[in-house]
Amino acid sequence: MFTKTLALASLLTLTSVSAQTEYWVDATNGLDTNTGTAASPLKSVGAALLLAGTGDTIFLHAGTYSSQATGEVFPLQVGSSVTQDDLTIRGLGDVRIDFGGITGTGLRVGLLCNRLRLTNVGFFNMDKTDWWTTAVQAGSYNGPGSSADVELDRCRFVDVNRGIVLWQGVPITGWRIHDNLFVDCGNDCINEFDTSSANELFDNTFVDGAHLAILSDADQTVVANNIFSGMRVGVASGATPSAATARVHSNAFWNNSIDVEGAAFPGGTLPPANYPVDPQFVNPTMDDFHLQSTSPLIDAGDPTLFVRGDLDNVSGAVDSDFDGTVRTDVGCYESTPISLAMSGTSGATLTWSVSSSSAQVPVTGLWFSQDDGLIQIPGFSPLLIDPNSLIGPAFLGTAPFTGSVPLPTIPAGVRVVAQAFGFDPNSNTLVGGPAGRVQF
Repeated sequence: MFTKTLALASLLTLTSVSAQTEYWVDATNGLDTNTGTAASPLKSVGAALLLAGTGDTIFLHAGTYSSQATGEVFPLQVGSSVTQDDLTIRGLGDVRIDFGGITGTGLRVGLLCNRLRLTNVGFFNMDKTDWWTTAVQAGSYNGPGSSADVELDRCRFVDVNRGIVLWQGVPITGWRIHDNLFVDCGNDCINEFDTSSANELFDNTFVDGAHLAILSDADQTVVANNIFSGMRVGVASGATPSAATARVHSNAFWNNSIDVEGAAFPGGTLPPANYPVDPQFVNPTMDDFHLQSTSPLIDAGDPTLFVRGDLDNVSGAVDSDFDGTVRTDVGCYESTPISLAMSGTSGATLTWSVSSSSAQVPVTGLWFSQDDGLIQIPGFSPLLIDPNSLIGPAFLGTAPFTGSVPLPTIPAGVRVVAQAFGFDPNSNTLVGGPAGRVQF
């Protein structure tokens, strides 16, 4: 352990591991006249978008970003006039974009940001009377289309009108919309209008919406591992019935006025490979849509889909029932017996504690890295850390496993990311847990 702690402390003295430009935004302490570095952050999301280019990352510190608080001008534009391919917009903590009751569009995705990733951002508070008011819009009506291969994950859409609209005209393809939460939308949560589009809409939770959760008219778009609860309509589609049977599966439908409608579902019949069951939310009246331990949706998702992290940044596929098979839960939250507490202060210490709520997982541990990322090991839970900046081998200990490392003075912008995990000796299975981050 002594050798490992020395290695961890020494590697943390490095500056940022990223070769791309990073722009930092802080609603509380930033200024748009700053340079946008970690030590001199901007104030508004819009200012960062004006500076960011191909391959860059925009980090948003926790806080509320709005016209009043940070001077945002809506719609925010991504890839509309400047090439911003491979741009990442990443929220750190509780990041809220508050639209202040506006009509129109909150964020527009243009043609010039292929492989954009938008992650861990909350969208709140839009007018719900204007028909086309939308939080995130890709393309335009009968327009030239939008960027391809966009990933939108771990976001919250609360009290908006429409959540995401993928317009028609030119097919929009390669989007992965997953592990998001939609609550109290005034209109449709996700619209996909072009019949030739091909995207993946999975591991989302839709609750108490006034209209449709998903409208998807494309035969090639997958709709899987989602929860539809308290919606007027779960899934609507004018696509062909044979395609719908294959592409709409492993979803939970509960307490909706209509589960499915449209030509894709003759007679309004739910395709067979879905779950008309109570998801058993922990406390829906308090907006806690995690699954209870008795939920039939635990380990019930399609394991063939892409997996990253859930809305809480827990490894997105965990063998929660200890049967030796790693499967995702249905919805935006993943169940795990593993918990992590981690904190650190430059010039002081980095401390951690990894616990297990199950006697079947007596050993817990951490892998440390200098950035977020994704390591996929067949048959195991994904690791939400960067494989190119791993810090030594894994730290292991009997649960609860605690530890600390003395830290030198760390430059602003450096971070340490840890993936917590457990080990089930009966099935030789790595049990995924949450990823933690300390930002210096």
